[in-house]
Amino acid sequence: MQFHQQLLWQTLNNKLVILKLHLIVLGDVNAETQYALDHFKVDAPELLNDNLADQEVILVDHNEFQQSADSIADAQVKHVVDHHRIANFETAAPIVLPC
Repeated sequence: MQFHQQLLWQTLNNKLVILKLHLIVLGDVNAETQYALDHFKVDAPELLNDNLADQEVILVDHNEFQQSADSIADAQVKHVVDHHRIANFETAAPIVLPC
């Protein structure tokens, strides 16, 4: 390995964080999404049926509690990844907010 490759590998290794994620959805998967899942041979995410109290969560594609699970106020929101406007703050690219 050349020096710049070693440096790149070390930098990636130091910054890479591996998360064990469990994907869940709040409602049934619609026909369009099911078609895409079938096409790519991917199982649909599990439907939420648990209380989120004291669980760490990442909100994706929404940033308001009223759009989320009933128990979201009891969860530990760690990140928000969204392309929608947050309050009056709007950007061209998705926003990733560590919480």
